[in-house]
Amino acid sequence: MTFTDEMIDYVGIVLTDTIHSEQQQYGFSFEGTVMELPAGDMKAAFGYEYREEEYNFRPDGAKVKRQVTGNKGAGTEGEYDVSSFYGEALIPLFDNGMQSVNLEAGFRSDDFSTFGSNTSIMAKIDATLMEGLRLRATYSDVYRAPGVYDLYAGAADSFPTYNDPCNATNFANSPGCAQIAPQLDSQVLATIGGNPGLQPEQGDTFTAGLVYSTVVNDIDMNVTLDYYQLNGSDVISSLGVDYILNACYVDLSQPACDLVTRRADYSVGNVLNAALNVAEFMADGIDFQFDMSMDYLDGVITGDILWSHQLGNERVAFPGDDVDDLTGRYVGEMYAEDKISYKVAYMKDDWSVSYLGEYISGVDSEILYAAGTQPIDSFLYHDIVGSYNVTDMGLRIAVGLTNITDEAPPYMDYGFNGMTDPSTYRLAGQSYYMRLTKSF
Repeated sequence: MTFTDEMIDYVGIVLTDTIHSEQQQYGFSFEGTVMELPAGDMKAAFGYEYREEEYNFRPDGAKVKRQVTGNKGAGTEGEYDVSSFYGEALIPLFDNGMQSVNLEAGFRSDDFSTFGSNTSIMAKIDATLMEGLRLRATYSDVYRAPGVYDLYAGAADSFPTYNDPCNATNFANSPGCAQIAPQLDSQVLATIGGNPGLQPEQGDTFTAGLVYSTVVNDIDMNVTLDYYQLNGSDVISSLGVDYILNACYVDLSQPACDLVTRRADYSVGNVLNAALNVAEFMADGIDFQFDMSMDYLDGVITGDILWSHQLGNERVAFPGDDVDDLTGRYVGEMYAEDKISYKVAYMKDDWSVSYLGEYISGVDSEILYAAGTQPIDSFLYHDIVGSYNVTDMGLRIAVGLTNITDEAPPYMDYGFNGMTDPSTYRLAGQSYYMRLTKSF
């Protein structure tokens, strides 16, 4: 049967939504030298800021009355304002020409019409210990109020793909599945939108590290080593349909069960996946960077290494839940313990050739509807790129061979896109390309 334009016009309708978002902001600030200290000038800045935000969403009337299929939803509106005072100062504590110590401190005080008041602080120390060696450390409070969209976006339909843990065809059902039903569709109706009950995110961050620069045998070298720790509570996020379903049906006492509605035949009717204040998280790790350059055969050789190592990445999705350590796991998002990228390049006149590598450590991927995990091996990618600059034409020609060893992405039971994680692993095998870039 062929559908004519007349048939489509008869059953179809043109829908029009109206969204109005407005922000008004004004403020003033002062900055300058406060006083002269033995180690240098003390400088400071202070200011005031006022901001008002408004959001108004009016969906088509047919959506509000639920007279159409697809994404239906209700209208909503809301506003809030905030007054803020802030200040920061740079204080040189010590300087003898060889060593120096500087302190930077700041504060911000916010008064929200919806959330009350909060004051955040920041402190940073930067010290030159010897020629080429610096120590730095920073502590700061984190306070992020939800925006008007987070608060007042209207409830709307969404149809994400999902896997029902109580699907009758599963080889192992979760303990919470008192009844099972066939899953007849790969997508489920989910309600998304804002949440007027949201509270601000709060937390703190701490970083400390060393920076060392030196020249050895005409080789310029720079080394950076940093430790970081992030702590947060009431993080604004949505948990995702699969996470909500699995969390509920592993343990029926989970608050996630309040977000799931089942039909009379026990199939999933709706999952509320609106913005929530996730209970808390803690993450810490080490970042390392090394780069070098040297003259060689009338050209220059450069090299660099970037290494990121996660020491911990813990999450508590709901108050009272057990701590879930995500380090070295894939749970819909990648938390590989180690990621390393490195590059070696040789440049001479208008020519250059580079070798690039990327390493991702192995992870344990969650298995749907069953206890245990699926081990995913570590991956190492290799690329080669060559380029030539036609300087008088402003033209750059580059050719490259990527994924030289033709690594295929791993199958991951918990993977959303193609049963893998395309944000981490390369979907294409060995590939080559040519690129022309013209500068005007």
